[in-house]
Amino acid sequence: MIKNKLSKNQKRYIRWKTQSKWLLHWRWARERCQRVNAPNYRFYGAIGIKFFLTKQQIHLLWLRDRAYNLKQPSLDRVDSKGDYEFFNCRFIEHSENSRIK
Repeated sequence: MIKNKLSKNQKRYIRWKTQSKWLLHWRWARERCQRVNAPNYRFYGAIGIKFFLTKQQIHLLWLRDRAYNLKQPSLDRVDSKGDYEFFNCRFIEHSENSRIK
């Protein structure tokens, strides 16, 4: 009888994909708005775009938009001139986000 058990690495990957990946998007968005040395700061923080999302809010967005099912999730601002706020953000496919801008 063959057992269908996941290896430790497979379990770790599944946990990372569903539980922790959202945290990277929070960190990246915060850095491009607040850290002067960030590569994209000139397109965000330098022109006055602020970052107001908490970790809990980005996690709720991740779950609400089912970003864990997307191939390449990307944090998008609905109003591109607005700040990173809960009601102005959503997760969409990276290819769609690139096409919008």
